[in-house]
Amino acid sequence: MDKFSLEQLIKSNYFYGKLLTVNDFEIEQEYINSKINLINKYVFGEGIIKGLNVVMIDDQTLSIEPGIAIDSFGKTIVVSKPITEKLSLIEGFEQIENTTEMFLTLEYNEELSEKIQVITNNEEDFSKENYNKKEETYKLILKSEGINEIKRLEATNDYTTQLLFKNNNVELFLAISNNLNRATLMNAKLITYAKDSNLEINIDLNMNVCDGNGNFVQNENNSYKYTSQIKNKWYVEEFNSSVFSIETDDFFVKIDENTTIKINENVYAIENKDIKLDYNNVNYNERVISKHLSESVTTNKINPLYLAKLNIIKIDNTFILKSVISNPYKQMIYTNKLLKKLIENANNDSVIEKVFSEVETINEFENPSVKSKLDSVNKAINFKFKIPKFSNLTNNITTGEIEFKIGENFKFGRNFLSSEIDHKLGALPVFIKLGIVMSNKKLIDNDYSDAIYYGSSEVFYKTEVEADINNYQLGSVTYPKKGTFKIGLRVNAGKKNQIIKVRWWAYKENSEIASKNMLKVKIIPDSVNLKINEKFKFNVQVKGDPYNNVIWEVEEGHGIIDEFGKYTAPNKTGIYVVKAISSIDNQFISSAIIKVVEASKLVKSKNKIEKIKLELKSKK
Repeated sequence: MDKFSLEQLIKSNYFYGKLLTVNDFEIEQEYINSKINLINKYVFGEGIIKGLNVVMIDDQTLSIEPGIAIDSFGKTIVVSKPITEKLSLIEGFEQIENTTEMFLTLEYNEELSEKIQVITNNEEDFSKENYNKKEETYKLILKSEGINEIKRLEATNDYTTQLLFKNNNVELFLAISNNLNRATLMNAKLITYAKDSNLEINIDLNMNVCDGNGNFVQNENNSYKYTSQIKNKWYVEEFNSSVFSIETDDFFVKIDENTTIKINENVYAIENKDIKLDYNNVNYNERVISKHLSESVTTNKINPLYLAKLNIIKIDNTFILKSVISNPYKQMIYTNKLLKKLIENANNDSVIEKVFSEVETINEFENPSVKSKLDSVNKAINFKFKIPKFSNLTNNITTGEIEFKIGENFKFGRNFLSSEIDHKLGALPVFIKLGIVMSNKKLIDNDYSDAIYYGSSEVFYKTEVEADINNYQLGSVTYPKKGTFKIGLRVNAGKKNQIIKVRWWAYKENSEIASKNMLKVKIIPDSVNLKINEKFKFNVQVKGDPYNNVIWEVEEGHGIIDEFGKYTAPNKTGIYVVKAISSIDNQFISSAIIKVVEASKLVKSKNKIEKIKLELKSKK
């Protein structure tokens, strides 16, 4: 069914002696289903009722939580169990060409099940089988296009939209909310549609809000700027402006001559525009009800339920999943309780009655911040504070003790070197402090029998803690990439047949701890064309790790890569992926795409790989 239309419902009329056929039962099912679908569609609407959150498992796999939804025909879709699915196995993946984004949608489906024997008087039909049940299920489908943002806003009748700028690559719209009351916030959206996903857009918007008499009705200067690296076809930037004293039915937003748009290096002026809003002093609820009653009851096509927007890099059948935005268009069904609360508060002035605050403790190296959010439904404002915690040095220091044995045949002046010691602070630079543990029989009663000495013994000469520690020299060497160190000892004089104890401390600065929490791995370059068996050296940058420690990985049969990032292409053509995994934390990974072609085809691929590089760059 590709069209929904309102028709009179028909149900079976049962009476004693009626001969029932398959058609009678089908009419009964159709009547019940149609009635449920009508209620769903026109009472509850279409969208997600609960659940169906989408998360990324890895750069190839998605997980969808159980949940319930209603589609645009009013049919109920139930996902009863969690779904884990490879992106490449979902319907529609093969049809989507090279892209940087795609959309995961959910549709109602029915599947026949439980084959049984057909019982009939006709001998020819006796051997036939048919399905006993229809199972209501679902389909996951990938689509290359999302919802047109402008059409979506216009369909709500809550926004007035105006085209501000258009050329071959970019369209810029301003959408302003029609839901305005005195002493409230005016919501506006700058919406960019870009055919090319590798553009940097700078908007300098200057606008004034006026009533029909030319009086300003805003509480602040509405000069608004934003800069964005366009990553998707549709990009929405939302902002609010305080307005007041709306005394006339005419209401305008004036775009002045200082408004400009910069696309990469080209700057364009935007013409002066007066945008008349669909606003008057008629009760907002009355306008909503009027629009609702005048809407058509015919649906020409199924509107998909968009579960997630997927930011990816796709070349032929090889792809890397970069990020997932669950329920990108907020297709939700609100409960009756919530809708009632919204309607009751729709005409009330936005007076703040409550203030709530939430404090989040962040790492000591992060910057403090405060954010506020207006809750117009509950007439409250919520503050969220992020406050750095105090440094805890106990997590930054480790200690231990090792022993060196001096035998009978030992020659003074000899050097000792310990085996590698793991200081347990991770693969980062550390400071090592060393001390000699000395036993002094004279000091046993004073609880100084085991004392740790640092520096020169001359400062202790002719005191109760005098010791010959100048006979010993200590040193250390650290291996930041491995998180280990060694201790060196030289014995110049003293006694033989003794054990010399050395106490060590390892200390890591807070800045080094911070780096682990701010890791970011980047392979350079992130895509390349190679010939069969050609060698290529990848470089890597690890933000937060001064030593750029990574583990290189490539699937078996997809070439060879050594510990230094030197890659050797396989002896067959194809598209392959190498990964660099942080040695500090294996959750931080970067991938690079390699296209291996025959030597004669390498030149033809140059233009294509440059385009993919730009796509990869826009995703960073």
